[in-house]
Amino acid sequence: MKILVCVKRVLDPQVKARVKADESGVDLANVKMTMNPFCENALEEALRLREAGIVEEIIVASVGGGKTQETLRHGLAMGADRAIQVVTEDSLEPLGIAKVLKQIAVQEGVGMVIAGKQAIDDDSNQTAQMLSALLGWSQATYCSEIKIETYCTPTTTHIAVRDSGAPIPEEDRDHIFSPYRVSTSRPHTTASVGLGLSVSRQLARLMDGELTYNHDQTHSIFELSLPANAPTS
Repeated sequence: MKILVCVKRVLDPQVKARVKADESGVDLANVKMTMNPFCENALEEALRLREAGIVEEIIVASVGGGKTQETLRHGLAMGADRAIQVVTEDSLEPLGIAKVLKQIAVQEGVGMVIAGKQAIDDDSNQTAQMLSALLGWSQATYCSEIKIETYCTPTTTHIAVRDSGAPIPEEDRDHIFSPYRVSTSRPHTTASVGLGLSVSRQLARLMDGELTYNHDQTHSIFELSLPANAPTS
């Protein structure tokens, strides 16, 4: 399986930010830049999955100007297999970046995308969720650890993805598979994560399988079960 890791070039967190004279933004002239720390965490998790034999190739990708190459070289030095840069000097919004990353994910045929929870410069925390919706893929947010397990019985194949994030409240667990369902435990938020899990469960059921969620006191577990002779079309 290939993994795409999204990375961003940001102001080094050890450098004191300076505001431009016209107060239009942060002055990035002649200051040290680095890979977003949360993007580094994402790449480190991808490297652990490769060490476990689950991942065969890790691709780092970034959208930005020419100096973004420095960030991608850092990703290669950490252990990524390949790097892709989409060059632009424009300042893109999260949706625009998500659309670019979608094309990379589709063209490269990746099986998973990992991104840091947010960038430390604008703190948007939007691109990954938008990318999930554009791809129609399931998503898990704020994961601190990812484990992928597979096992088979004579009739069924099971694939479980574990993360060590906080559990979803029991009263909301069925709702996460419904598109944009309002949470019962937190009325002002949604209990679902958009369309990704809803579409994934529907696809699983079309193949006579099932997608479920559980929590075992330490990990959230999403498990996909498919019959050994599941239909593919």
